Amino acid sequence: MIEINLLAPGSGATATRRSPLAFLARFRKPADADLGDEMAMPEARRGLVLAAAASVAIVTMAVGGGWWWQGRTAQELDAKLQSELADSARFSAVIGEQRTVIAKRDSVIAQLAVIRDIDDTRYVWAHVLDEVSRQLPPYTWLTSVQQTAWVAPVPQRDTTRAAAGDSTRKKKDAPRAEPMMAFQVVGNTADIQALTRYMRDLEGSPFVQNVTLNKSAVVVIDNREVTEFTLDAQYQKPDPSAITTAPVTLSVR
Repeated sequence: MIEINLLAPGSGATATRRSPLAFLARFRKPADADLGDEMAMPEARRGLVLAAAASVAIVTMAVGGGWWWQGRTAQELDAKLQSELADSARFSAVIGEQRTVIAKRDSVIAQLAVIRDIDDTRYVWAHVLDEVSRQLPPYTWLTSVQQTAWVAPVPQRDTTRAAAGDSTRKKKDAPRAEPMMAFQVVGNTADIQALTRYMRDLEGSPFVQNVTLNKSAVVVIDNREVTEFTLDAQYQKPDPSAITTAPVTLSVR
């Protein structure tokens, strides 16, 4: 009886007895076959490889360029920062000196304001006493002149901001309050008409205002009847045209 093996050569019992390495050796390709495959690579695949390589090169150049640009920008910013810090240190000293000068200026202005207020009021009583005595009519004499109220002038300042870009503030004088001084005059007169004329003359003085009769009564002085009167009045600052000044001359022997 004849038997025909229809399986591939090396199959069967003989194939099972072969080593596994012999089985894997069947699927290995010779070196010549790999070289042939590379030579037979399609043009499209080769273009993709070149494009990928070009992309990698471009990305590398972009990253390198960005790193160089950032380094250069950082150096410029650092140099600018150092310059700004130096300017800040220099200007801080200048600003400190400016604040010191401004404080001294304000102190001097305040002192000058006090001196000016004293100077404005030092002649008040001189003018009042001059007017009270100068307007006195005949047969009339005074027994007392005294102050009853005093309101000193309060310096007022109007602070306005300087022009744009200037951090300082400029001060200008606002209209100053005038001193208000009230006084009382007590005297005697032998003529009631003289009292009326005296009140009218005092009211017409540029230094006196609001003259009013507080009280009047008949009293006996040296066996004679006279009218004792009390007048209330206030000081007023006169118009500059009503004040005349004269130089003071002092003779030296």
